[in-house]
Amino acid sequence: MNSHDNSIACLTLDNSCTTCNSSTTCLSCSSSLVALGPSCVSSCPTGTYKINGICTCKYWNFIKINFQIACYTLDNSCTSCNSSSTCTGCSSGLVALGSTCIASCPSGTYNNGGVCTACTTLTSSCATCNSSTTCLSCSSSLVALGATCIASCPSGTYNNNGLCTCKTEFLRVEFLR
Repeated sequence: MNSHDNSIACLTLDNSCTTCNSSTTCLSCSSSLVALGPSCVSSCPTGTYKINGICTCKYWNFIKINFQIACYTLDNSCTSCNSSSTCTGCSSGLVALGSTCIASCPSGTYNNGGVCTACTTLTSSCATCNSSTTCLSCSSSLVALGATCIASCPSGTYNNNGLCTCKTEFLRVEFLR
């Protein structure tokens, strides 16, 4: 049975609403549904995120439950988020970095599907990178090789400004094989 927090039935709300705080606001839903105003839906619409089983609005808090903060603290170009401080998608041509949308990822991060991700996710010593598999420079006296940072370049490679690069003769031999 649907119930209000003061034992008043949620009769005017969606049949899947299991608890409410008024005749217009559902607080929880049955099964795997999430609350969205007076309704229960299978997933939160674009521009909202799920918090405690309730779809919370991106720019304004139309369902203010227990003073939960909505996504309105995010950049206006943010099109999706997973919390009030983390944008997970931006308008066309922009990438997400924390709560903002920017033109390109700054040094020390790379574009990971529209979200700037720290190069230190490759290895803690990676200072700059251009993907999840290529570290371009390392901190300290380490050199970059693929997604790792090592003390010195392996045989067949040389240190090219902090990046292990194949020697030309090894490239030709591999190509001729």
